[in-house]
Amino acid sequence: IMQNIHQDYYIMQIIHKVNSIMQIIHKAYCIMQIIHKAYCIMQIIHKAYCIMQIIHKVYSTMQIIHKAYCIMQIIHQDYYIMQIIHK
Repeated sequence: IMQNIHQDYYIMQIIHKVNSIMQIIHKAYCIMQIIHKAYCIMQIIHKAYCIMQIIHKVYSTMQIIHKAYCIMQIIHQDYYIMQIIHK
C-alpha cells in the first residue's frame, strides 16, 4: 500500500510539473498574441504615415502649381501694361 501511495504521489508530482509547464506555455502564447496585435497596430500606423506622405506630396505639388499661377498672372499684367505703353 505504501508503495502504491508513493507511486501515486510521484505521478501527481509529474502531473503538477507538466501543468506548471503548460501554464508557462499558455502565458508565452498570450504574450505572443499581444506582440502580434502590437505589430498589426504598427502596420496600420505605417500605412497611415505613407498616406500622410502622399497627401504632403500632393500639397507640395499644389503649392508649386499655385506659385506658377501667380507668376503667370504677373506676366499677364506686365504684358497688359506693355500693350498700354506701346499704344
